[in-house]
Amino acid sequence: MSSPGVAAWVPLASAAVFVASNAALALYRNAIEGRRRPLQREAPKGKKAASSSVRFRSLLANEVSSWLGHVRGCFPRAPAGYFQRHWDSEPGGVQLADVHVADVDGVGIVSSVRVLPRRIFAGLGSEVASGGIGEVSTRKEYRGKGFAGRLLRRATTRMGMSPHHDQDMHISSLHSSKYAKYYEKLGWKRARTRFMKYKVGEECKIKGLTTIVYIKNTLHTLPLNPRQKATISKIYKSYSSAMLGPHSRDQEYWDSWVWGQLGLEQNVAIILVYREHDVPCGYGFVKVEDSECIDLGEFGADRREVERDGGEECFMALTRALAAELKKNGILCTQIRVAPGGFV
Repeated sequence: MSSPGVAAWVPLASAAVFVASNAALALYRNAIEGRRRPLQREAPKGKKAASSSVRFRSLLANEVSSWLGHVRGCFPRAPAGYFQRHWDSEPGGVQLADVHVADVDGVGIVSSVRVLPRRIFAGLGSEVASGGIGEVSTRKEYRGKGFAGRLLRRATTRMGMSPHHDQDMHISSLHSSKYAKYYEKLGWKRARTRFMKYKVGEECKIKGLTTIVYIKNTLHTLPLNPRQKATISKIYKSYSSAMLGPHSRDQEYWDSWVWGQLGLEQNVAIILVYREHDVPCGYGFVKVEDSECIDLGEFGADRREVERDGGEECFMALTRALAAELKKNGILCTQIRVAPGGFV
């Protein structure tokens, strides 16, 4: 079964499993073929003009701690250390020019928008530059004044200039549900995604396939050796590059954003699938929760498995092994949900 979700433009997908609508495909094609519309839009009607005491600018080097305090205050339910971890794990380091803030005299930072420079696969192995939008945040007492909207327009305008990036960003993307209509007014378009649910089959082996399940429940280093990491990286590229939306990952991205963040996660399962040799032919990352339905954050199968049956046997072996291991830990998993975006 499936349920529709909503993203603006197209979702930033760290998962290798990705389902996109025809509308999202058209948006990507327009960007690739140079027929895209400019991202900048006029200010929404009815918004109050910003006061002269407000400055809209990039973050300064001595304001990082203040900025982190600002976003933590705007998102009090976020896990402890969440924003610090994202800052520290940004591939290549955060460029201050990518952090846009509204600064009120005598108060400091009251609103912010951050751009996350990425490259995403656009089908058939092609790539486009993308600017993810994150940390859209305004202090409660300053909401409704148009600050976030102005910062978003400032951010999208600069994406098309990108003096500190390799090339201009042709697509901007963000996740939203509650505020989807707000982002539409600023020029983003909806792209529908789907969450697919699969019933976990009976615990039985699939001929020729073996699995290893690592459940990491402490802040220890990852239980993967360099050869396994290199193989997972290779599988990800071959599996994802033909799809629409997954990130293109260089080694720095793997080291800082993927391996770095997985190393800081607790209750994570890493599943490796082997077919009659000592090199993995498939893998999966899962955030372990005490639930009958578990989200498969990321899955990939190598080219031979895809050519064999689209990676179906690899997927079945992985999910059955995961359910069996979770059962040993007192968690009865009967369904696997394939999400269009991973937790990494």
